[in-house]
Amino acid sequence: MPPQLLEFLSRVNSPELQAKLLWIKLPFLVVVAFFIAVILIALLRTPYIRLSIVGDAVEIITFRPFGTPRIKRRWQKIMQRLDSGSESEYKLAIMEADTLLEEVLQKMRVSGSNVDERLQKVTQLMVPSIEELRAAHQARNSIVYDVDYRLGLQEARHILETYQKAFEELDLFR
Repeated sequence: MPPQLLEFLSRVNSPELQAKLLWIKLPFLVVVAFFIAVILIALLRTPYIRLSIVGDAVEIITFRPFGTPRIKRRWQKIMQRLDSGSESEYKLAIMEADTLLEEVLQKMRVSGSNVDERLQKVTQLMVPSIEELRAAHQARNSIVYDVDYRLGLQEARHILETYQKAFEELDLFR
């Protein structure tokens, strides 16, 4: 190395100069630590990290798909609507079950822009009771599009049991 460069490096690294620059280094270290913390928090909050790292770890440990407890809680709330004795609550329970099915199919990356298209892509290998599930979805469509559609407790219970059976076949409930 040239002697001028060695002399410059020795002056910059001298203890006297480093002691004088300490008051400048500390605020920069704090700022750097702050930005590293912000970056780490942002990364941990992104769905990609949550699904790829945390989701995989949870699936390995629990032997169940990621998000299953949340789906179970939602399902319990849907089933509680049957206890109300109101036809409108029965209809709402079926619509919520269909929405839950749509979310599950989206997470499974079944292609399609709506539930009808996604259900056409689902095979009997994925859901053995696919025909019953399609019929349940058609009942949901009747509820939504036909204002005169009447729904009793037994029919609502049967439709929700069909959705539950499909979720069990998708290994969401045990």
